[in-house]
Amino acid sequence: MVIISKDNILTIISLINGKFRTPKIEKLHKLINYANKNWIKLKENIIPLNTLDTSLFNNNSWLVGF
Repeated sequence: MVIISKDNILTIISLINGKFRTPKIEKLHKLINYANKNWIKLKENIIPLNTLDTSLFNNNSWLVGF
């Protein structure tokens, strides 16, 4: 996927939001706050700030890519 437009960035944010298990989520939250403030015009389209993923590893397929 080539990230060219704001819509592509918003799609990626929506896909990975709530999937992080590390402190990198702080950077994602900064990006979400920026997008919500500057790019999103309608309140119903605001992206929520999801917390760290705390699901059990055997219920989560994050290792599939390795």
